[in-house]
Amino acid sequence: MNQHQSALAHYTSPANMKAVDQNNPHMFYHIFHSFSMGLGIYNRQGTLISLNEQAIRFFGVLDPQAMCNSYNLFKDPNFDEATTQRIRDGEAFDFTSHYNFHLVGDCYATSRTGTVKVYFRITRMSDNTGEDIGFILITRDNAELIGTISRLRHLEKVFNQMGSFAKVGYCRVNLQTNEHISSKQWYANIGADESVSILEFMKTSPTLHPDDRDRIHQRLMKKPSDHGTIYRDEVRVEDKTRPDGWRWLCINTLLEQDNRGHTLLTDVNFDITVLKESEQHLREARDRAQAADRLKSTFLANMSHEIRTPLNAIVGFSSLMIETQDTGQRKEYHRIIEANNKLLLQLISDILDLAKIEAGTMEFTYHEVSLNTLCEEMVTSLRHNVREQVQMHFNRPPTDCLIRGDANRIKQVLANLLNNAAKFTLHGSISVDYQRYDEAQLVCILVKDTGIGITPERKEEVFNRFVKLNTFMQGTGLGLAICQSIVHQMGGEIGVESEPGKGSCFWFTLPCR
Repeated sequence: MNQHQSALAHYTSPANMKAVDQNNPHMFYHIFHSFSMGLGIYNRQGTLISLNEQAIRFFGVLDPQAMCNSYNLFKDPNFDEATTQRIRDGEAFDFTSHYNFHLVGDCYATSRTGTVKVYFRITRMSDNTGEDIGFILITRDNAELIGTISRLRHLEKVFNQMGSFAKVGYCRVNLQTNEHISSKQWYANIGADESVSILEFMKTSPTLHPDDRDRIHQRLMKKPSDHGTIYRDEVRVEDKTRPDGWRWLCINTLLEQDNRGHTLLTDVNFDITVLKESEQHLREARDRAQAADRLKSTFLANMSHEIRTPLNAIVGFSSLMIETQDTGQRKEYHRIIEANNKLLLQLISDILDLAKIEAGTMEFTYHEVSLNTLCEEMVTSLRHNVREQVQMHFNRPPTDCLIRGDANRIKQVLANLLNNAAKFTLHGSISVDYQRYDEAQLVCILVKDTGIGITPERKEEVFNRFVKLNTFMQGTGLGLAICQSIVHQMGGEIGVESEPGKGSCFWFTLPCR
């Protein structure tokens, strides 16, 4: 048995400590030296009896054998008179000291230098009669504790930063006692102030959408199973900064019981607003793609019919014109062939213009344009397309308006609007007018008719490609879409005002340059 064991065995003999079984010195020795904190056994006079391995390492004792029975705690300058007096008085207490190894002097030989912050605990020892026979000094290096706390705080800071960046919040609460731990992001996600009681907030959930609130409350009323019950849900949280007033959270909840029978709720929530918006955009893009696919299929079917109809007329009446000798019939056949030639040419022109728009190769040639001259020419050339009961005219202002633009493209837009008006106007009038707005530096050209009009729900569709308001009318459903693209590329806007049964007014603006 070495010197420490001998000293301890001597100290724990019936004469010195009757409370310790003399027959088990080895067991007590192993417990003493394997303790995780430093232990020093002292007699009532403050003389060291024994140190465990943790204390030897902490104090850097070079000669433990020489230190035992020679080192006196009351003579160590690191312990002030008030502390030593409390120990002499038999008091058990805790205290913290900045222990300076340079002050130990001849008290004991040590390998350590500098000053460390140390936590001490004084525990009294007594025999089985209650007589005070000494004390135990428990030592714990606060540097390790402070380092552990610092690391925990750092981890907490990193965790909070990660939660803030990823918008992930964490909360764990006892539903019976309201004891809880939570991250700041949990409060931010749920839209609650950190001073609010989590349990009270969960009971009322004022920031949740009413449709989601009841579902969450019903969950809190459920009794957890022995192994815990996990729920996942998506809820809306009030957010006045968003256009619709709500943002989306994904909530993952675990309900379980502790050994006291209390219900513990663990909640992890994270913001999925961007994900929900992306899903919505994808759905809208899918719907647009499917609608475009349906429209193109309809367009191909319509185009086949629209091209075949004038071609059949041209081929058929060309044969009849050769066979007949009647001058009147030949003129009528020639008129029909000429009309179908124009229709076929317009169909092909629309298809080519659409291809140019898709490829971004539509060209514009700008020069000075007289609106009075342009509008007069268009009304004169298209007047013969209207029915007999319809009057087409141009409200010519007294002063001409000169703009810089592409005359052919403006004529293309105006011709399309006039032809559409002629198709859907059975009686009344079709008029062309324009108004100049000098402050805005633009001119607005209007085509008004007294036709059948457009329903409000169809007004939003008329400028889409492949859309035909009347499937029985000839046309590709591309004219207004092409007009819109032309006007936008010339720096203007296009729109329509209409009322079913009272007519329509199509308008487009152009810059006055």
